[in-house]
Amino acid sequence: MRKIALGCLMAALAQPVMAVDLAQVYELAKQNDPEFEGYRFQRMAAAEALPQARAGLLPVVAFDAERVETSQDIVSADNTVFASGKTDFPTTSYTLTLTQPLFNYANYTQFQQSKSQLGQADAEFETARQDLIVRVAERYFAVLAAEDSVRFTRAEKQAVERQLLTA
Repeated sequence: MRKIALGCLMAALAQPVMAVDLAQVYELAKQNDPEFEGYRFQRMAAAEALPQARAGLLPVVAFDAERVETSQDIVSADNTVFASGKTDFPTTSYTLTLTQPLFNYANYTQFQQSKSQLGQADAEFETARQDLIVRVAERYFAVLAAEDSVRFTRAEKQAVERQLLTA
């Protein structure tokens, strides 16, 4: 990670036309830092677990449809109720079921646990964000200090060269 951030800083500072400030470097680091990305994805996963756990507390709706067609062919009948002939009996049924458990401790516990995990993931993500800010700022100012050191050394060198020329 340090190599990536330092490389980004050095590459950005190596171009004299492009001025890079700390905010721009931080935005680049947020997009490219694998450690920060890992925490961001963990937070997203914890955030997705909460609605899934909440779904366990909600009613379940089911819909079923059935169509049955019975065909009866009576060749001969000795009774008066069923005469000879062919008869079709179409039957269609629809069922809508709504199920709401009064209390399911396992689902309630899962929901509470998901809320806690989301809170923990939020805290870890915020810590990672603040850690990234500190790391980027340290490296940014280290690069600025190194640039100042290089400028100072060049100025010293030029001063010594001028002294040698005048002597």
